[in-house]
Amino acid sequence: MCFSIITTTTTTTTNNNNNNNTTTTTTTNNNNNNTSSTTTTTTTITTTNNNNR
Repeated sequence: MCFSIITTTTTTTTNNNNNNNTTTTTTTNNNNNNTSSTTTTTTTITTTNNNNR
């Protein structure tokens, strides 16, 4: 059985409190077996907090 599972998860969190704090986490898992079946899952979470004081 040949199949491919591609899972991409991207999480981006940006907090601006006049301190310029930026955290970006990207995780990519690629399993390729020269495929007859392909499953692709993509999850993107973006959170932006802007606090100007």
